[in-house]
Amino acid sequence: MPDRFHTTSVRSLSSGVTGRCITSVRSNHFLIDDPDYVGGPSEAVTAAEVFFSGLTSCASLMLERISREQGISLTRVEVSLDGTRNLESTAEIYTVFDRIRMYFDLTGVNHSEADRLVGIYKRR
Repeated sequence: MPDRFHTTSVRSLSSGVTGRCITSVRSNHFLIDDPDYVGGPSEAVTAAEVFFSGLTSCASLMLERISREQGISLTRVEVSLDGTRNLESTAEIYTVFDRIRMYFDLTGVNHSEADRLVGIYKRR
């Protein structure tokens, strides 16, 4: 029987290049850059992109698991996310993202089943 709790650990450290860090997840290592609009190199993925990809991949995998639990024959999941920032906001009214929208495209299910799966996902 698995332990009740699972701890996920990641580590990031400065790389010696301004606006770039090295992130390690288990045996995987990758660069993360600040975007160009804050002075970063913007060559590697940005922290926001990695954060959003974590949200979309989690949603995709959770929807697959939920469909199996519910006995619904889901054949494909596509989750996309758009986040919008106001680049003119000041430190006093700083907002990281003004709007975030997540989109779901589920194949192999009817509209009612898709609504049910996404509804369960949103409540978890």
